[in-house]
Amino acid sequence: MRLISFSFQAMLGQKYGERPVPQLILSEIYDLIQRTLYNSKGRRSRSVVLMDKWYRQDENSIPSVHVLIQPTSQSTQVLG
Repeated sequence: MRLISFSFQAMLGQKYGERPVPQLILSEIYDLIQRTLYNSKGRRSRSVVLMDKWYRQDENSIPSVHVLIQPTSQSTQVLG
């Protein structure tokens, strides 16, 4: 009689490399992120202001999206 056994292996942790910010975010998702950040306490609530600086709403798009604006010398200093 032959026994069959299974083995499972999981690799958990950070993905290797950079994760760029998305160029486009659906307005529905953007609003959900903003509400979540606004309702949270601490450092994450400051992210609302940062997202407003870096994304602009494109109402001409169907469906409406928020577009990542081009970085300037001032905005790149924030990332330091």
